[in-house]
Amino acid sequence: MTRKNFLSLTFTLIGFVYTSYAQDYQKYMSFSYQEIDSLVMTFYQKGDYQECLLSMQSARANAQADFGEQDSTFAEYTTNVSFFYSKIGAYDKAILLSKQAINVQEKIMGREHSSYTNSLSNLATLHFKMGNVEKALPIFQQIVKIEEKTLGKEHPEFAISLSNLARLHQELGDYDKALALYLELIKIREKTLGKEHHKFASTLNNLGYLYSEIGDLEQALPLYIQAKDIIGKVFGEEHPNVATALNNLAVLYTKMGDWDKALPLYIQAKDIIGKALGEEHPDFAIALNNLANFYQQLGNNNKSLKLQKQALDIEGKQLGKEHPQYATSLNNLAELYVRMNKYEEALPLLIQAVGIQKRNFGEEHPEVAGALNNLAYLYADMDKNAQALLLYTEAIKIIEKTLGKEHPQYAMSIGNLAELHIGMNNYNQSWSVLLKGIEALTQLRMSANVNQAWADSLYQVKYVSIQHIEKMVAILDYTYDLLEKDTTVGSSSQKQIVLADLALQFLTKLQNKVSNENDKLRFLEKSNAWLVKSLKKLNPTEQPSKAFNLSDGYKSVLLLRATKAENTYRLGELPDSLILQDKKRLKKQSELQAKLLEKRPKSEKDSLRNQLISVNEDIDDFLLLVKEKYPKYHKLKYQQIKTKAKDIQKLLDDKTALLEYVVTDSVLHIFYLDKNIIEWEQSLVSSKKLNGNIQEFHDALSNYPLIVKDSEEAYSQYIQKAHWFYQKLLKPVLKGKVNINNLIVITDGKLGHLPFETLLVEQAPQKITAYNKLHYLVTDVTQKMD
Repeated sequence: MTRKNFLSLTFTLIGFVYTSYAQDYQKYMSFSYQEIDSLVMTFYQKGDYQECLLSMQSARANAQADFGEQDSTFAEYTTNVSFFYSKIGAYDKAILLSKQAINVQEKIMGREHSSYTNSLSNLATLHFKMGNVEKALPIFQQIVKIEEKTLGKEHPEFAISLSNLARLHQELGDYDKALALYLELIKIREKTLGKEHHKFASTLNNLGYLYSEIGDLEQALPLYIQAKDIIGKVFGEEHPNVATALNNLAVLYTKMGDWDKALPLYIQAKDIIGKALGEEHPDFAIALNNLANFYQQLGNNNKSLKLQKQALDIEGKQLGKEHPQYATSLNNLAELYVRMNKYEEALPLLIQAVGIQKRNFGEEHPEVAGALNNLAYLYADMDKNAQALLLYTEAIKIIEKTLGKEHPQYAMSIGNLAELHIGMNNYNQSWSVLLKGIEALTQLRMSANVNQAWADSLYQVKYVSIQHIEKMVAILDYTYDLLEKDTTVGSSSQKQIVLADLALQFLTKLQNKVSNENDKLRFLEKSNAWLVKSLKKLNPTEQPSKAFNLSDGYKSVLLLRATKAENTYRLGELPDSLILQDKKRLKKQSELQAKLLEKRPKSEKDSLRNQLISVNEDIDDFLLLVKEKYPKYHKLKYQQIKTKAKDIQKLLDDKTALLEYVVTDSVLHIFYLDKNIIEWEQSLVSSKKLNGNIQEFHDALSNYPLIVKDSEEAYSQYIQKAHWFYQKLLKPVLKGKVNINNLIVITDGKLGHLPFETLLVEQAPQKITAYNKLHYLVTDVTQKMD
C-alpha cells in the first residue's frame, strides 16, 4: 500500500469516528439542560471527555431545536462543544464551531458582552494549542482591551485575560512584556483578593515559571514555594491543585540539579492526584509521565518503563488513541525504548505517533515535523537509511515552510540529514547540506575550504540567539566528523583543529551569556568534548604548547564561572543606574532575537533586524564605556583570561615543575612544564580503569577492618596500586628530571581525590615491610595540589 493510500484510509476512519459520535449523543436528547450540565461536571471530574462531548452535543441540538441558531444559549453550547472537541484533539472541528459561536454572540450580544469575549477566549486558546501563536495574540489583546473598558482592571475576568496575554507573550519570547503583565496582575490580585487567595498563588506560580524559563532559577524558587503554601492552606494538602504546585516545584529542583528534593515531590504529586481524582484520570497519567521522565533522567529505565506504559494505557482509555497527548506519550515511550536499544519496540510507536499528529494538525505543522524527525532518527539507528532520508527531507520542507530557515529547528534538522549522509558516505551531499545549515544560521555563503579565515568569518557573525550559536556548534561537530571520513579534502587534521578552536570560542561565549548554572555546566561539558577532539589531532612532539594552552584554558573557565554571575555587578562596582541599563539592553536584545525566530513577512523581519543591529550597537557602546570608566567590572565580566605555557614557565624556578592532567575515555594526557621545556605524554589507560583503581586505592588506605584482620592483604593491595599510579601518572614525564624538588599538580576529574603524596616511586618488597621505609613520592619532591 502506498503512503498516499495509507493516509487516505486514515482520514476515512476519522470521519467514521465523528459520525459515530453524532449517533451516540442521541442518548442524552431527553435530558434537561440542567441535567446535562450536571452530567458534564461529573464526566469532566472523571476525565471522560468523550462523554462530555456527547452530552454537550445533545444540549446544543436541543438548543437549536428550541431556540434556533441565532440564540445565545445555542451559541454557549456551541462554544462548549468546541471546547470538548479540543480536549479530544479534534482542533479543526473545534475552531469551526468556535467561530460559529463568536458570530452568533456578536450579532445578539454585541462585542462588549462577556459571552462574546468568552467565545473569543476559546478561539484564541485553540489557536495557541495548535501552535498558531500569532493568530492568538491579537485576539487576546482584543479581549483585554474590551474587558478593561467594560469591566475595569479589578474585575476577575479581566485578570484572567491579562494572565492569558502574559502567557502568550512569554511563549513568543517577549519576556519584558510578559514580566510587566504578571507584575501588574500580582498588584491587582493582591489588592482585590489578598495574599492568601488561590488566584494570587496562581499568579505567583506563573511568574515563577517565567523566571524559570529565562534561567533565573533563584528568583523562581521562593515564588513556587509561596504559591504551594497558599494553595495548601486554601484547598487542603490533598487537593489536586497542591499536586500541580508540587510538580512545578519538582521540575524546578530538577533544573537546579537537586535530585533528592525533586523525587519525593514528584511521588507526592502523583499520590495526591491518584487519591483525589482516581487512577484512571488523564491528570493522573500526566503525573505518571512526569515521574517516569524523572526516573529516565536518573537512568532508572525499568521504573520509567512501567510508569510510561501505565500512563499510556490511561490516556488511550480516557482521551482516545487519536489525541495529541496520546501521541506525545507514544513518542516518550519510544524514546525510552531507543535508550534501551529496543528498536523494534520503538518503531511502531513512532509510526503511530506520526499518523496521529498528521491527522490532528494536517500534513504541514511543526509537531508533524518533530514526529517525522524522531522516526527518521530511529530509522537511521536501525541502518534503514533510505527511509530515514525521505523522512528527514520531508521534515525539513515542513520546517522551512512553517518556521522558516532562520529558526534553529531548521538547522537542527539540517544537522540530522547531514549526519545521515556522512554515515552513508555521501560526502558531496553532506557538504551541500552542512553549508546550507551554515548559511541559514549566518546568512553567509561559505565554501567547503575550512581554514582560519573561514573560521574567523563565522565567529564574527552577530548571531540572532543563543540557540543559533548552539546549532552552529552542532554543525561544526558534523563537519568535524565529515572531515574524519572524507579523505579528498586534504590536511583534514589541521582543518579539524581549526573547527575545534572555533567551537571552543563559541562555547566560551555561550558560557558568558547564560546565568543558569545547568546551562553553564552543559556548555562546559561540550567544551571538554571539543578539547578531547583537539588533543586527538595535535602532535605531542610538535605541538605540546598549543595542547597545554587549550587544556589550561578549559580549566580556567571553571575558575571564572563564579565571576560571571549576578554578583559581577557588585564586585565590579558598577552604579545601579548602569546595571539597570545593562539589563534593559540585554532583555531588549533577547526580545528581538525571539521575534526573529518566528514566521514573519520579510519586510517585518528586515525591520526587526535593523532594530537588533541598533540594540547590538548600543551594547557595544556600553562595553566601550564600562571598559574605560569601570575597568574592574569589564575585566570581571568580559575579559577572557587565557593562560599561556610560556607565561607559566616564567613563574617557575629551576627546581619547580608543573604537571597537568586531562582524562579522556581511553587516553590520559600528561603535560609537564618546567622553566625550560614543555612535554606532552599520552598514557593508554581508560577513564573506567583509572576511576576503578582510584576507588580500590582508597579502600586499601581506609579499610581499617582489613588492615587489622589481614595486614598482609591490606599491604599487598596498597603497594600494588600506589606504584601503579606512579608509573602511569608520573614516571612518563619525571624520568631523568633529577633537579626537580617541587611539583605543582593540576588534576582532572577523579584524579582530584587521589593522594599523590602516598604514591610509591619504587615497587615495594612483596613481603610486608614497615610503611615508613617505603619510597614515597613525597620523599623526593614537595607537592602542591591545585
